[in-house]
Amino acid sequence: MVLFLFEFEQRKLYGVFQAVTDGSMNIVPNAYRSTGKSFPAQVRFSVIWNCRPLYEHDFCDAIQDNYYAATKFNFGLSKDQVQRLLYLFDSRKVRVQKSRKKRKVKLLDTVNPLADSGKLELERDDSMVERQARNSVDVPIL
Repeated sequence: MVLFLFEFEQRKLYGVFQAVTDGSMNIVPNAYRSTGKSFPAQVRFSVIWNCRPLYEHDFCDAIQDNYYAATKFNFGLSKDQVQRLLYLFDSRKVRVQKSRKKRKVKLLDTVNPLADSGKLELERDDSMVERQARNSVDVPIL
């Protein structure tokens, strides 16, 4: 399943990610403990595309049917809405140096809600990410 992360304080949408497990409670029990906030519903994910975030004014037209107030919208997305968001993110891809070896990638906590210390190191296999990016057009209906 394709995932996007909406950071509601700065009104930015981050993407593009893919769930690698089902959602669960407290996968990382102390996530964000230092901020005093609790986010117990969590999912493990991988990065499909490294992209710069979209500001709300950039993506609001893609999900306009979901708005029920000026700054509030339902998070469930249709297949068409996911396709429109993927189109927007496609122009914001960030080039990452390719390597066949496993390497560590540091993600800021605004990208990763599972991070507690502000940064989280993940190992990833670039060939897997490239395969996922090629297959990302086959988006399941949400």
